[in-house]
Amino acid sequence: MLITQETSAEERWVATVTNDGGREVGRWEWVGEAPERLVFAGLNTARERVTDGMYNYQLTATDRAGNTGGSAPAEFEIYSVDTPLRFYAQQRAFSPNGDGVLDELELASDITFPADIVEWEFSVQAARQGSDDAASRLQQIYRQSGSGASIPTSFSWDGSTDERERAPEGDYRATLQLTYRHGNVVRAATEPVALDVTPPEIAVATDFERFSPDGDRDRDSVRISQSSDVAEGWSAQITNGDGEEVRSFSWNTEVTSLEWDGTDRAGNVLPDGSYRYTVSGTDIAGNTATGESGEIRIDTRPTRLYITVNPRRFSPDGDGNLDSVDIRLITSRTDGAEDWTAEVVNAQGRVVRTFAGNTVSSRETITWDGADDRGRVVDGDYTVRFRVSYNNGARPQTETPRVSVDTTGPDLAVDLEGLPFSPDNDGLNDELGINLDADDASPISSWSFDILDRRDRPFYRFEGSGTPRSSVIWDGRSTDGDTVISAEDYPYRFTATDAVGNTSEVRGEIPIDILVIRDGDLLKIQISNINFEPNSPLLELDATSPEGRKNSSVLNRLVEVFDKYQSYEIRVEGHAVNVTQTEREEREELQPLSLARAQSVREALIERGMDADRISTVGRGGTDPIVPHTDLDDRWKNRRVEFILIR
Repeated sequence: MLITQETSAEERWVATVTNDGGREVGRWEWVGEAPERLVFAGLNTARERVTDGMYNYQLTATDRAGNTGGSAPAEFEIYSVDTPLRFYAQQRAFSPNGDGVLDELELASDITFPADIVEWEFSVQAARQGSDDAASRLQQIYRQSGSGASIPTSFSWDGSTDERERAPEGDYRATLQLTYRHGNVVRAATEPVALDVTPPEIAVATDFERFSPDGDRDRDSVRISQSSDVAEGWSAQITNGDGEEVRSFSWNTEVTSLEWDGTDRAGNVLPDGSYRYTVSGTDIAGNTATGESGEIRIDTRPTRLYITVNPRRFSPDGDGNLDSVDIRLITSRTDGAEDWTAEVVNAQGRVVRTFAGNTVSSRETITWDGADDRGRVVDGDYTVRFRVSYNNGARPQTETPRVSVDTTGPDLAVDLEGLPFSPDNDGLNDELGINLDADDASPISSWSFDILDRRDRPFYRFEGSGTPRSSVIWDGRSTDGDTVISAEDYPYRFTATDAVGNTSEVRGEIPIDILVIRDGDLLKIQISNINFEPNSPLLELDATSPEGRKNSSVLNRLVEVFDKYQSYEIRVEGHAVNVTQTEREEREELQPLSLARAQSVREALIERGMDADRISTVGRGGTDPIVPHTDLDDRWKNRRVEFILIR
């Protein structure tokens, strides 16, 4: 930065550069007149680069008569941050054909320091392959720009040119260019994106229209021959005469021919009737193509039975969530049917619940509440067996896959590794390993491990879906970046819910060791839970009270820690909360009380074997709060004892 100045001739001129906190970072002195031009390269007097921020340059002088004068401070800013830019398309292709699917190309950006942007330009170019292996030549067809910091966080392009005509099919790139107020110009372009409005092609045919999947090896299946273009995915459905889906298929890129044996997705043979095969696929640009067969008819007898269960896993515990299961019984032929039976069978093959009826309908739905014939609910795996009796002696039967009854929440366990936990960056037990275990008959759907503060407020959370991670690592910081407090016990709550809604919870505590924290050139220990008798400087040391036992544990541990720092003297500082925010309370109550409490702690340390000459005391009262005294929720942190280690 070039500084121009004009001065009178004096015995000595002094020029300084100070930061916004008033601290001097640069200094020059001259005899007579100061130079008209001065270059400041952003270095302090130690020739180190100064940090970004606001600074002032000022000239002062004192003449022989003792008169002092100078210039007004000249403010300037140092701004040297990097401004990286990431710009990318949300899809690889789009189809601006007005069908409501991928009609626009969506683009997103990651921008640093948007408030410092003075100009921006968004443009789209058509990629044209060059005559050699150099980069593609780009022809701009669309542009949008603006000034100031009001740059959008995302952009979209509807496939039109600047002349509002639709761009031809092909590959395009989008570019974002930013100009910052300190002169940086950054530019980022997306990967090529295809503009494509042509749907893929599909052809479908069957080798015959009617077949009989009855196991006689004569037209037991029908071949569906098909071919297609490449697409993002193809899906096919077989629907019955009512339009209900009975079978589905899928392919990743291109379809292949298949054989259909007349069964549904559960492997059950479908009833006689008319069916239709439909296949559709969508390419990466959102263009969809559909093909279908003519009528496919299943024509077979005897009777077939079907059974479906929804849901397949439930928890009949009376909480209103998944307390029962619907069992749907389907019979393809009702004429000649005499009665039906549905049996619930446990994993040992024993029938535990029976449903029956003397009237057979084509569709029957029963609800099972998970209880056996004696009204008991027993967790486990079951199957449902459905049987129909006909007057001709036929007794067709079918059975469901496994149905699970689960009324028990997950079995949870927590194991802590790395105790005593002391995240003070000394290389010893700075991280806590939290081993989590959740065992359940059903899959775990979600879990959380909450670390709370002394008021049971959230301090940090680990959470996830599915089975919990076997181990998580905690560095002792809160969600907001606050470090744990020395000698504090942090409650934890481990909760897990299984797939059917059963929830379990275990609780415990994470003990924090004495933390020796470096604060500038000092080593400091800060403890907020040393307890004193109410409105008294006396320590609570009654071994029958939790507070007394906690105090003894903390004091004993302090002696062990201080023994590692034999070359340091210890200054015990008492701190308090200024409730009234008055100078009178500070002077008459808090200063004497905090000093007396510091002296009580000093005496307790001496009683535990520490050298009295190493320990001094100071009463700070409410003059050095951690949080504002008006913060009713957290001002308890101000009522603390600090230990300053002085070499």
